[in-house]
Amino acid sequence: MNAGSYYDKMNAAMLMTESVDNFISASRTDFVDPRYRAVSLADLFPDGYRRWLANNLTGDELLKGPRVAANSRGLPETDHDRYPTSPIGWISWWRPTPEACFPGAGTTICSSYATPTTDPFHPLAPANVAVLDPQVGWEQQKFLIAWTMLYLPENEKLNWLDLLRLWELGTDADPAFEQRIEFHSADGKIYVAKTFGKEVIFGKTVQKGVAARVLEYANELLHAAYVTEDGPDVDGDGTPDWYELTYEAGTGEPIVQWDSTVAQIDADGYIRTDGIPGCNATDFSQCTCSANRACVALQRYLSVPAYLREALTAYHLGEPDPRGIY
Repeated sequence: MNAGSYYDKMNAAMLMTESVDNFISASRTDFVDPRYRAVSLADLFPDGYRRWLANNLTGDELLKGPRVAANSRGLPETDHDRYPTSPIGWISWWRPTPEACFPGAGTTICSSYATPTTDPFHPLAPANVAVLDPQVGWEQQKFLIAWTMLYLPENEKLNWLDLLRLWELGTDADPAFEQRIEFHSADGKIYVAKTFGKEVIFGKTVQKGVAARVLEYANELLHAAYVTEDGPDVDGDGTPDWYELTYEAGTGEPIVQWDSTVAQIDADGYIRTDGIPGCNATDFSQCTCSANRACVALQRYLSVPAYLREALTAYHLGEPDPRGIY
């Protein structure tokens, strides 16, 4: 139906969420509550779509990346033309626990929805795998947000909007619920999302809510990029739910952490892997955002929560429309 992986990825959210009621209204129920007729793939597999969308809206490549069979050193097993010797293991998000699906011979799937606890198709189970680059970034994420917001609310139910909704304090009133996660950006913006509990995906515990997962990932980058203070532990799991920035007393600027993986050039033009005066393991006072990988990644990622917040307003969600001929 589509041409090339770019357009496949761009249109994936539209194809999975298009839930328009295309039936002719012909009964009393159709004019009382016809929402049951607006059914999409996301409506049929809500947990699968929720996980897929939430994690693809992050930069967490280890969770969203497909797998390939590898040797004991973690190198992909390939033939003499460098093609994989076994099928790629795509992530199956709809299962009770997400897993990498390595289909067996003669099939393209690993399990049946009718018998989810068995393996009727005898999928492969490589002993070692390597994670491939999913090649999902901002160019795909903006369409994941746009198409989901455009098509999925056709069923006019609040559950999806609740999972997607973001508040920006100052622009929006504080929603004032306790079960929440916040993100305090270096540009001064504070985003809030409601939390819906956590789940474990490939060994990592993450937020279930789509907006909450976006803010959770933004906080991971913030904590790695800047000197931060621990926020509250609302869910009582022993770790802070978000972080708040620490500012330099003299300048009022947030303090960028030294990144040991980034080499610096000193005043004499020499490359220094141990840092330079003012930006090293003991002194962060002169570190800039460009000297920290997480800081650069966070600057790029800020478009995702901002666009998610703006999309709710742009689509005027919640405005009523009459049905039928009028």
